[in-house]
Amino acid sequence: MTKENKNRRISKGWQLTASITSIFIIIALGFTLIFAPAAIEKGTNQINAHPPYPISQEASRLHQQLTVADLHADSLLWNRDLSQQENYGHVDLPRLQQGNVAIQTFAVPTKSPRGQNYSRNESDAPDGITMLAMIQAWPPATCAFW
Repeated sequence: MTKENKNRRISKGWQLTASITSIFIIIALGFTLIFAPAAIEKGTNQINAHPPYPISQEASRLHQQLTVADLHADSLLWNRDLSQQENYGHVDLPRLQQGNVAIQTFAVPTKSPRGQNYSRNESDAPDGITMLAMIQAWPPATCAFW
């Protein structure tokens, strides 16, 4: 075998390795874009199943007469159909209707520091919204990082 033939075989081997690696990266990226946002939302916005709370007839009648308002929901952060009821997430339309909610404010935070808590937040903490926006491929005009 000549040196030239040996080099061609090595070159073809590297080309095959590079092709397989590229395909793997594309598939991994595709799975990330499709499945990661829902997995993150399901992990961070869980609904704890429990039996219905006991509600008196008087309280139920009062609730039906009230104009119920929820002034904060981060549902627009997540790329999902809010017309479908889910067992995770802040709100969706079926649950709003079941709760007799007449007014809903959908908020979209621009920064959410990782490790956020009630007692103290670091101003230089990495931002959680930027990574979410990148994973969900938000349009560039909506993101500060573009």
